[in-house]
Amino acid sequence: MELAQLLITPVTLLTAFIFFWKQTKAISNELKRELKEDIKAVRNDVSSIRDEMHDMNGRLGRVEGLLMTLDFEKLRKK
Repeated sequence: MELAQLLITPVTLLTAFIFFWKQTKAISNELKRELKEDIKAVRNDVSSIRDEMHDMNGRLGRVEGLLMTLDFEKLRKK
């Protein structure tokens, strides 16, 4: 009986250790995958914001040009 207990206890502990190690590794891999997806989404958002800023900069330049044209026309009329 003691011999069986001496064999079963370490095997049980080793099996439990392997199980928890595999579970921890799986959870870690899942967290890494989710983190990579989140980082990719943030990068896409930043890229789209940069594109919108570039478009708005162009629009603002056109508005400034129109305002300068209107100012010159007002000066010419005076």
